[in-house]
Amino acid sequence: LSVIQRVGGLDITRTRMTLQLADKSITRPSGMAEDVLVKVDKFMFPIDFVVMDIEEDDDVPLILGRPFMKTARMMIDIDDGVMKVRVQDEEVSFNLWEAMKHPHEKDMCFKLDATEEAILDVRKQAHRPSSLEQALTDAFEALDPEKEEEIEDFLKQLDAFKEIPQPEVEIEELKEDGKPVEVKLELKTLPSHLKYVFLGDDEQKPVIISNSLSEGEEESLIQVLKNNKEAIGWALSDLKGGCKKRSGKVT
Repeated sequence: LSVIQRVGGLDITRTRMTLQLADKSITRPSGMAEDVLVKVDKFMFPIDFVVMDIEEDDDVPLILGRPFMKTARMMIDIDDGVMKVRVQDEEVSFNLWEAMKHPHEKDMCFKLDATEEAILDVRKQAHRPSSLEQALTDAFEALDPEKEEEIEDFLKQLDAFKEIPQPEVEIEELKEDGKPVEVKLELKTLPSHLKYVFLGDDEQKPVIISNSLSEGEEESLIQVLKNNKEAIGWALSDLKGGCKKRSGKVT
């Protein structure tokens, strides 16, 4: 049928005949194409073809049966490998052995496209996934369509959330110049029998003494305190040996 359609211009007559094929199956032809001209070398023969709707054989698109061989008065000499076609007094000879060396040419083009495969190989070599990435890829490939839809819904929900801006934290760099910063103390009000005296400049390093001392006794006491002010701790940093914390206790 496909050969008749490519030739075109042929009328197919419906038929009720049935044919038994070589595999013992029964088939019904699509119809008959009558008086189709077939050229064999310089001879022309009107032939009736039975049209079959079956898969086309590229090597044998047409089958010429016994009626054609009788019409063409064919004679095949197997010993010499010659087939003769005769019309009246003229004949045409075909060398079968020579014909078998030149099989029927198929108007087909075969192409091997290796470019895409080569690109994939290069990409695999350039980007080798980590073990985690490979495991995730394999897991996604094994997902069924329902699981893929659930994951897509989750991803859409994540994209819908607005990003929470992180507050900017300003970090002030501490500069150590080796000099302790003097902090002005807030002095509490003392009873009338006590008073403050200062061992440092600018009213720094206050101590409390008795207000009933004479001027000479006060100066002598202040001098003794100045000579031993290392023993007085206005701050933890003033104590020799520093401060160590152990088990929540200060020693």
